[in-house]
Amino acid sequence: MSRYLITSKGVFAALEAEFVDSLELEVGPDPLPDVLVTSWAKPRTRQVYKHWDFPPEYAYHMTDRTHPDAAYVVYRETADGDLVCAGAVRCEEVRPGIVDAQSPRCPECGAAVST
Repeated sequence: MSRYLITSKGVFAALEAEFVDSLELEVGPDPLPDVLVTSWAKPRTRQVYKHWDFPPEYAYHMTDRTHPDAAYVVYRETADGDLVCAGAVRCEEVRPGIVDAQSPRCPECGAAVST
């Protein structure tokens, strides 16, 4: 099967969940959870930050599902329709976003710098 359920803790601590097909995301029939979440989250991030000159960049890493930094838990759907935990993924901000590239920004944190 190539159907997975990605659950994430959203804004206001609300639980969000979405079924995805790994073949539609072009990550193959049996991807690792971090690869699946990366492929699923990148277009969503681009959409949210579409008006920014430089959207933030994130890296996704495997973790234990009980770890407090586990932002996503991925479940694989079996042939019988049951869900089996495939793994958990944490999200790390690699580069903060820049709303206005014309304004000087701190290269370390992305905060606006007055000149």
